[in-house]
Formats: sequence, structure tokens, C-alpha cells
Amino acid sequence: VVVDGEVWDSDLLMYYDDIDLCWRGQLLGWHFGYTPATTAVHDRAGAELLHRRFRSPADQRLQTLAVANRYLLWAKLADASALLPNMPFILPGDLLRWAYLTTRPALGLAVWQRLRRLWPVMRRKRRLVFARRNVSAVQLRHWWR
Repeated sequence: VVVDGEVWDSDLLMYYDDIDLCWRGQLLGWHFGYTPATTAVHDRAGAELLHRRFRSPADQRLQTLAVANRYLLWAKLADASALLPNMPFILPGDLLRWAYLTTRPALGLAVWQRLRRLWPVMRRKRRLVFARRNVSAVQLRHWWR
């Protein structure tokens, strides 16, 4: 699961970093379990940043991370064979995200700048992860449903 000497991807910083770790593990053939009696409390979910009728935190940096990291994770780990068939389910929520960004030009610009800066980095990390991949896209397709 280690990429560039990191378990947690410092380029993601926060938001989607937990999904990144689990997804990389799945690609390497790891199996994850859970203990039903365990309770975890997530203080704030990234999805909440753009929901609740477009009320969002004033911190543009958090909003930028929450939106951009979604797509950076796709660049790093998603297979087109799984992503494309699920676009009818994914696209409505993403269109709302981008519609929101049109109402906040500075935020939209910050998201685009983050994507532009880190997209090549994520593609390089993708090559490193996929070189060690032990699981096919077909085996992970159930994740998308």
C-alpha cells in the first residue's frame, strides 16, 4: 500500500485519504473487515461541505480539497471500465458540485488549480500502484454499486 514511501498520501492531505488507502489495499489483494460492535464517529464528512442547500464552510481551502480530491483519486485509482458504466449514477451529484462552483468563481479556480497541479502527480502514483496490482477491475466492480 506504500507509494513514494507514504501510507497516507500527503498530496491528498485530507478528504478521500481514507478511501485512497482502502482502494490501494484492495488493488493489492488485501481484504478488509470490520467489527460490528465498534463505533466510529466522523466529525465531518467531505460530502457535507457542498450539501445542505449549498451552505458550506467559509474556509475555501477545505472546500477545494473536498472537491478536487474526489477527481484526483479517480485519476490515481479508477478504472474506466468501472467508472464509465456508473456515470449515470455519479454524474447527477457531480453536476451539482460543478453548478455550485460556478456560483463561487474563486473556489472553482482554486479547484482547477489544484487539479492541474496534482493530476500529473496522481497519474505517476497510479503507475506505481498499478505495477503492483493483484486484482482486476472486474474483481473490484462491486465497489461501484
